[in-house]
Amino acid sequence: MTPPRQIHPGQFCFVTVRAVNRCYRFAPTPKVLEVIWYCFARTLEKYRGRIAAHEFLWMSNHYHLVLTDLDACLPRFMEELNSLLARALNAVHGTFGTAIEKGYSLVAVTGDNKLLEHCVYTLANPCSAHLVKRSHHWKSVSSRSLDYETKIEVKRPGFGLWGGSCQHVGRAASQASKRARHGGRSKLPKSVEFVLTRPAIMPELSDSELRRYIRELLHERELAAARGRKQQGLKVMGWVAARRVDIRSCPRAEERFGTNPSYSADTKAGRISAWKRRRDFLKRYYFALSRFLGGDWKVEFPPGTWLMRVRYGARCCPLPGT
Repeated sequence: MTPPRQIHPGQFCFVTVRAVNRCYRFAPTPKVLEVIWYCFARTLEKYRGRIAAHEFLWMSNHYHLVLTDLDACLPRFMEELNSLLARALNAVHGTFGTAIEKGYSLVAVTGDNKLLEHCVYTLANPCSAHLVKRSHHWKSVSSRSLDYETKIEVKRPGFGLWGGSCQHVGRAASQASKRARHGGRSKLPKSVEFVLTRPAIMPELSDSELRRYIRELLHERELAAARGRKQQGLKVMGWVAARRVDIRSCPRAEERFGTNPSYSADTKAGRISAWKRRRDFLKRYYFALSRFLGGDWKVEFPPGTWLMRVRYGARCCPLPGT
């Protein structure tokens, strides 16, 4: 069951999404990388002005996003991104069914320094996981080499979902119903523009200075990971080996029932404040839910309630100041 989430406009978000059963569905083969780039760029273009992407990186079995939810629409954005991505990956791999876990981790970020920490963590993930020595060796879908507000063109792949006519085109029933004429057509554009957006932090720095600062922090984290490997006697897997993993295999079992944070802040006072807001939201949410399930459909849920408001039409208190 998806835990209650409080979705506010203008919220910094750190999102983590896993492939189903932590399998290597995102293993960085050329076709997979092309599909991921297009699906992400297309969905982001559709939500332009509503979702702003600051950093992102795809590993072999999960991916991280650092975003600003400008219009309180993150759940819808993630639903459309994962739906398109799962269908496209299944078409490439020749598989069926669920490819991406339905739930995802969402951390509401408070504070400039904490957002920077999440940005650096995202880009340094391949080094921290001992896959490569330096982040630029991980040539997957990543924002590491991109600059703010620089437009790049991402073309639609010519295979998989977009690989020509569908099987039903040759069927007599499809030809009789004229459904066959639309086989192989796609409503998605042949190319989309992708733009990396600067986060609304550290206004004293220019775009280039902030980008340089993040890369300096990333370099320090790479060196720290290298020192840790040396102390433990570990070696990296390497980019070539990472591309050869079986998409149905998965890493060793992880510890169950671990912590799954829903907020982060760069000071103790900020963490306490975020904890209190989360506690108060859950208290009001579950009280309203019990009333709603008891037949009181006019009860108001706390501000930021998403699922009950969007899917079930429940009333929701307005956000402060609106």
